Amino acid sequence: MFGAAQAEIEGSVHVGLNSEYIWRGIDQSGGNTSDSMTEAGIDLSLGALAGWDFEAGIWYASGNGNTGFADEVDYYASASRAFGCGVTASIGYIYYDFPSVPGPDVLNQELSFGLSTEFSGFSIGLTHFWAIDGDNDGYTELTLDRSFELCSKTSLDLGATVSYDIETSDVHHYGLSAVVNYAFNDVLTISPYVSATFAQDGAENGVLSISGNEDDELFGGVIVSAAF
Repeated sequence: MFGAAQAEIEGSVHVGLNSEYIWRGIDQSGGNTSDSMTEAGIDLSLGALAGWDFEAGIWYASGNGNTGFADEVDYYASASRAFGCGVTASIGYIYYDFPSVPGPDVLNQELSFGLSTEFSGFSIGLTHFWAIDGDNDGYTELTLDRSFELCSKTSLDLGATVSYDIETSDVHHYGLSAVVNYAFNDVLTISPYVSATFAQDGAENGVLSISGNEDDELFGGVIVSAAF
């Protein structure tokens, strides 16, 4: 499969600095707001086969504060296919690895199932995440995004998220984000952003909760990416 798609491989690498590590509306840094997070990653588009587009990537995160959090490496892959009426379906796999934590990894694999479409300039996505190991009925996100061209090299991306925790039958959190993308050239882009999350009962009581860390959060950062 990958031999047939080899000539079409393209992608991007990035590095970033974030004021906090907020994952699905929950602070991952032990509640210490002084703990910033450094990240790096690579995303690959592997080409198409039998109507399916394949992608894969690796993402790394490390805390910079006094308490910080365990270094994290995520490995992920996905396949997507466009169907009629402008709808795209996708299936994905994520492995969460914590190399600095002793002992076996637990609750570290997820499958995702998604649907997305475009409507009146908006990108709409619905994705369900299901943990392969562990007793977890899943977590679902509904996203709404729109991009605006500000000038020839600059765009503004606005996004909104509503998530739901099936385990507790509660709304998990709401999220808002704004990203400014400035393209230096065809390769290099810098993207400062600001985000806000608003924790709900699902974040406080669900399987993803971390005691004391389910507060409303305002955070930001900057990502520098290079396409190839």
